Amino acid sequence: MMLVNRMIRKTLLVVSKSNFFADINECAITIDPCSTHGTCLNLQNRYACQCDAGWTGETCAININDCDPNPCVHGACTDAVNDFSCACQPGWNGKECDNGECIHTSKCGV
Repeated sequence: MMLVNRMIRKTLLVVSKSNFFADINECAITIDPCSTHGTCLNLQNRYACQCDAGWTGETCAININDCDPNPCVHGACTDAVNDFSCACQPGWNGKECDNGECIHTSKCGV
């Protein structure tokens, strides 16, 4: 009986040691792993970045191109962070250059 108890205790000790993992907080030891455009999430043996709006990539360092595909119907698009602006052709206006006098007349020749 004593031998069985020793074997059980030894098995439990091995299982206990093999199930113990010390997690290192990679967010604390790495200098700003998510650039300045995300929040670092500490996970078991790794980290992940939760990117702010308008940013993407493993470390949130890539500005999402809001001009792709071109949202400006009658104009040129300029990308911004989580936004875009359009330089409208003459006679067109609006956020996406999709309204103006050219809709109702043939003044613009478009």
